[in-house]
Amino acid sequence: MPPEFAPKIEKWPTEKLIPHARNARTHSEAQVAQIAGSIAEFGFVNPILVGDDGVLVGGHGRVLAARKLGLKEVPVIVLKHLTPTQRRALMLADNKLAMNAGWDDELLGAELSALQEEGVDLELIGWTEDEIDALIADNDADKEVEEVSKWETGVASISYTLVFDTLEQQETWYQFLRAVKGKYGPEVDSIGVRLELFLNATREMWSEQEQ
Repeated sequence: MPPEFAPKIEKWPTEKLIPHARNARTHSEAQVAQIAGSIAEFGFVNPILVGDDGVLVGGHGRVLAARKLGLKEVPVIVLKHLTPTQRRALMLADNKLAMNAGWDDELLGAELSALQEEGVDLELIGWTEDEIDALIADNDADKEVEEVSKWETGVASISYTLVFDTLEQQETWYQFLRAVKGKYGPEVDSIGVRLELFLNATREMWSEQEQ
């Protein structure tokens, strides 16, 4: 049986929303301020999840941020198809499953560095100044190590900047990098080496097909 699709997004008065008495997730004032800053910058792009009784399932922090911003209405998705027990389970899963994901620190550092150069306030997207500095520093250090390694082996190094015409092009490039990383595994920790292995394998494949 296919999973249930979420119904359409509705607008509800913020005052109608009721925090769940069993919500175990906590939100500091600093984190609520971060969420409020994100909403102010990007819009309310992540609807609140509620039961038809107005009790929150997902989005307690976003509701606190909405109240901080003085928003009278917020977008909600009403989960009429879930039982009260399922709502409680989803309330935990909505937070925990996202926490179980990881980061590709190499790609993350490169993206943060690029966004910073383009004038984006990185604290709006959740990182502290110390975390940002550490990730960008690690990314710069990895580049330096890779450059030294290439020169020590007698291979010339070329610096370059990729410019994308659209966000779709940029996302396609990142998907390609993730695919290449998945193919060669974490033991190959350099983007340059992964690309070199991929290109060599591609050349060999085309050479075999031409024979």
